[in-house]
Amino acid sequence: MKKLLFAAAMCMLCSNMMAKTYYDVYICGQQLDSDNKTGGYTSVLYDNTTKTLTFTDAQIMYPSTIVRSSVDDLKIVFNGKNYLKSSTSGCAIEVSKATTIKAGTANTEVELIGAECGVRNNGCFLHIDGNDNHLDVTITGGTYGVDGVNAEDYSPSFNVTNANVLVSGCSTACIANQLSMNLVGVDFTTPKDAHYYGYPLYGVTKDDKALVRTGVRIGEAIYPVMINGKNVVASNKKDILGDGKMFYDSDRKELWLDGVKLVADEGKDAIAIYGDVKILCRGTNSVETSGVGNAIVEDQGSVAIKLAMAGQAATLNLKSKANAINTQNELTISGVNMTIESSDAEAIGIAGEALNITNAEVTVKGNGTDATITGCYALNLTGIELLSKHTYDEVNHQFLVADSKKEATDDIVFGKPKEEGVINVNASANVNKRIVNGQLVIVREGKSFNMVGAELR
Repeated sequence: MKKLLFAAAMCMLCSNMMAKTYYDVYICGQQLDSDNKTGGYTSVLYDNTTKTLTFTDAQIMYPSTIVRSSVDDLKIVFNGKNYLKSSTSGCAIEVSKATTIKAGTANTEVELIGAECGVRNNGCFLHIDGNDNHLDVTITGGTYGVDGVNAEDYSPSFNVTNANVLVSGCSTACIANQLSMNLVGVDFTTPKDAHYYGYPLYGVTKDDKALVRTGVRIGEAIYPVMINGKNVVASNKKDILGDGKMFYDSDRKELWLDGVKLVADEGKDAIAIYGDVKILCRGTNSVETSGVGNAIVEDQGSVAIKLAMAGQAATLNLKSKANAINTQNELTISGVNMTIESSDAEAIGIAGEALNITNAEVTVKGNGTDATITGCYALNLTGIELLSKHTYDEVNHQFLVADSKKEATDDIVFGKPKEEGVINVNASANVNKRIVNGQLVIVREGKSFNMVGAELR
């Protein structure tokens, strides 16, 4: 009897040892377990220890939902190029517990197509994370692209970090039923003015009235500055040129130049600005173009060139074969000493609207052919004067050669008047003094002579 009981116990023990462990992950309707971690696909592998579902160059088409999971903190890792499509019903991916989609290798591409919904985060947290490797994800759904199902009773949340995501082809909404949405290192790039809107829409809209139904693109945040024809974006803003001398502060909308020596490529604008941006200068900086591009061009905003640190001198020299500065709006130069040169014929030193200069020495070099400064509808000088032999015509908005109606094509100079030095003259003599073009002119007994930097005693 004892032998029979022992044998029965051993059979039960072996049976338990051989029992499968089932996981809360399904691939094309098949539940994964300790014996079947691939769902029959060589491109799929599930590791229950790390809660990681990996796809490598997967090409899977199935009539209904391809991935269904209720594993908490699941990581879905894609390597290479992947294509998942549910053709008749369901979703490419449907999860009901917190899930992160990541790239396991560089330059990973993922296309997720669902007959009903591309990705459904059923009342849970969903994160597309491109922090480790570059990740491009395209999501297409018949009804929804990304659907949180019930935003009010649960807490679905859709989040994207440093990944490019395109959601399109949806009859109802691209991104919907999300109690919250967070973007890190990326922003909405299409359509224009797209943004997340809470109650009662709980999704992505552009007019706060209806959810966007197709073509929502989320990508690397693009800032209103281009350097040498390239956008300033989240990944390069801290060191735009790669030498530590130029960076962009996106919070303050400040482009910092600290000892920059930039020569733009043929036909490229050196610095292009599309919004209200301050250019902060420290040390000596030079910006040149090698072709027909502008040294600084502005559209849809205003430009202010200022000292990075109060009390610390800074210089910015611009040289261009085209217009050195081409602005559509207000240009302010404060504290930064500048030389602005356009070398080719028919090129202009400054072409723009209002020109404001405060406590700065600015020389705008003329090429002798076209106007040195044109389109200047207002001139405001603080702490400086127009030192060169020119006058500003407020009616026609032109700089004219002194005592004439000829538009200036030579150098126009702004700065502080030269300080007066010391000169002794005979007190009984008929002496007169006046400042002309920044020089002290002494008239004595019918004769005139210039004393640069002199003061009458």
